[in-house]
Amino acid sequence: MARLAPSKKSSRYFQDPAGHPVYLSGISATDPLLRSDVDDRVLFQLLARHDLNLVHLDLDPLDRDPSGWIVPYKRGKGTGRTLSGFRRFDLTALNPAFWERVAAMVKHAQQAGIYVMLGLFNAPGATGGWTVSAWNPANNVNGDSLGPVFSETDTAPSLQAFASPSLAYPASPHESFVAERQREFLEAAVDAVGEYPNVLFSLGFPGASGEWMRHGASLLHEQTYAPVVLNLAPGDLNVAGPGFEKASEGFLMASLPEDGMVPAERNPLFLFSPNNGPDQSGDSESTVVLRRAAWRAFLQGFQWIDAPAPSAIPDTASHALTIDEKRLRALGGVRRFLRERRVRYWTMQPGVTPEGVSTLIRLEDRHLAFVPDVGTIQLDLSSDRGSYTVAWWNAADEYLLTAGTILGGGMRAFTPPDEGEWVLDLFKKIR
Repeated sequence: MARLAPSKKSSRYFQDPAGHPVYLSGISATDPLLRSDVDDRVLFQLLARHDLNLVHLDLDPLDRDPSGWIVPYKRGKGTGRTLSGFRRFDLTALNPAFWERVAAMVKHAQQAGIYVMLGLFNAPGATGGWTVSAWNPANNVNGDSLGPVFSETDTAPSLQAFASPSLAYPASPHESFVAERQREFLEAAVDAVGEYPNVLFSLGFPGASGEWMRHGASLLHEQTYAPVVLNLAPGDLNVAGPGFEKASEGFLMASLPEDGMVPAERNPLFLFSPNNGPDQSGDSESTVVLRRAAWRAFLQGFQWIDAPAPSAIPDTASHALTIDEKRLRALGGVRRFLRERRVRYWTMQPGVTPEGVSTLIRLEDRHLAFVPDVGTIQLDLSSDRGSYTVAWWNAADEYLLTAGTILGGGMRAFTPPDEGEWVLDLFKKIR
């Protein structure tokens, strides 16, 4: 595998050293992969089998059961207990076994052709994240050094302090302690896996200050060539003003907004399915929801990470990976379509039909639209009076139907062959 870099052909995607754009799509699989008794190679091989090429792994120090999970920090000595009832963490003592485990996983992923996006400081902003975070004073032995910076119970001010712009230039001993521990954590991640070509880093959480994330990205870029992705909510994308993307030398990752639509002018690289997203049970209905979400994300110009990992839930009795391959196959459908239909997606721009259907367009010769159960849609072909071939790709069963040709020169109507999930592929040349 080769190191990814920002694409020179489209700001939305990465490219390999040969300049070929790379479309990333996969799952978040933090919980099972950080268990000491789970073979991560099983998951990586299954992802590759179903045309997926990305895993998001959150490295944040959370208070997990030490009998099963490996954690980034060692446990301190003494009688103090965390909010979950385990021994408290020592923020000055990184756990070598954890970073060795992460390096082994990244190596296994590389062997399977899978990129790994390692999340740094992603979890504190998640629902309930502060309660189980090692940074919560209730969960560590470093309360005197932390001083008034963090609160055991007040999440919002603690998160604001955790991602404060002032940590770039700490003004108090307590801020200096926090800044030094954060820097050590970033350096440990880079030391463990920064040289692997299949690594990306994800930094921060929705609501974190842009200045703090920019500082963290700068620290990472001083030590590694790995790409850095910034974890922002859609409403936060302009938090640092113009030039934010360039200043961070990374890409933006946004949480999925409730209505599934993101303003086109904001263009983050990834959409990240929220924990309160589609049902994760793996039944046919949830598989349809996942497939439709992945297609809509693609046609809006994004790459898709499904979370929490529907395919890698550890069984509570055996701790083995319970693999739902139907969901993996549904998620991999976009990448198979791109390969089989030879779509130069990086040259296309997102759009929307009058009916609100997402499209991906290259005005001179190609239009794509995902049409699940919406009936007839209209596309504006007024810019060219040439002849287009009409084809329909069945997103569920993955086969193609051709439907003749149509002349441009105005608004044109298109109706799928029947009910179901269809992708309209309108193009000028016979493929």
